[in-house]
Amino acid sequence: MKYLNELCNVYWARPENALWLTKVMQEMDKINFNGTKLDLMCGHGIWSFIKAGGKFDYGFDCYQDVVDLKKYNDGADIQNHFTENYKPQIIKKPNYRIDYGLDWKENNLKKCSKLDFYDELVQADCNQKLPLEDEFFDSIFSNTVYWVEDLDNILSEINRILKKDGKVFLINYLPAINNYLHFYKKQGFSNDWINLIDRNRSVENKHIYSKNDWVEIFSKHGFKLETYIPTVNQVFAHIWNIGLRPLAGLIIEMASKQGKEEYYNMKKEWVKVLTNVLEPYVSQKSFSDVNNGDEVEAIFVLTKK
Repeated sequence: MKYLNELCNVYWARPENALWLTKVMQEMDKINFNGTKLDLMCGHGIWSFIKAGGKFDYGFDCYQDVVDLKKYNDGADIQNHFTENYKPQIIKKPNYRIDYGLDWKENNLKKCSKLDFYDELVQADCNQKLPLEDEFFDSIFSNTVYWVEDLDNILSEINRILKKDGKVFLINYLPAINNYLHFYKKQGFSNDWINLIDRNRSVENKHIYSKNDWVEIFSKHGFKLETYIPTVNQVFAHIWNIGLRPLAGLIIEMASKQGKEEYYNMKKEWVKVLTNVLEPYVSQKSFSDVNNGDEVEAIFVLTKK
């Protein structure tokens, strides 16, 4: 199953993320990311590295260099940390490189540098003017625009730095992403339980709009919709909303106490089991297909007007 094993390897403590991202990446295979490329808000780069065909050994994952595990369930960014111990073990290089990666967190960019996947790395606040040239990029990708406080600014900046015939690929949440909150509240689940599952997501996701509203917002900033690709349905969303989310901090902490060889062997078997368990959810169309109006997320492919 394309992407699933690699994602289970790096997100082994959060298999619901591996399941979700497998479906997203498979849908992204329908689009072309060409020319001078920008990975906007690239994070630690692992996501895009795997999408480009890169692979890691079982001895590496995105939980190698983390902090604040005790605060994990309070929504702490446990991956906002970097030491020289962070050493990706690459067994296959990606099929292509990305020209620029941009993020506001210095530690993310340091992790990106270890991948040798981006030609240039830029630290910048997406709520401000970006330190990038006008009409420079053929392709701009981002899966976190909805996190940015000043949505008008970032969309205007994307338009400014995109070539006249360039394309933008934005992955955005839709209102159904929060259906789990309404469901659990309606069923009488306590606020403490809901907060444990939510981990501040509903607060941090600052911009969640319907498809039509997103199109209207894009139009206001000089874009037109070329292609709309739904990625994930509400079945996946229910799995993702719980998964191992509440336990991940403890699981990572327990695993970190293992010796290097024990950790490697345990994780290799863990990933094998996870891949076998999750594979039918992706391959069985009755689970993975998105029916009209059932999507909780979509890829918006945009061009300039």
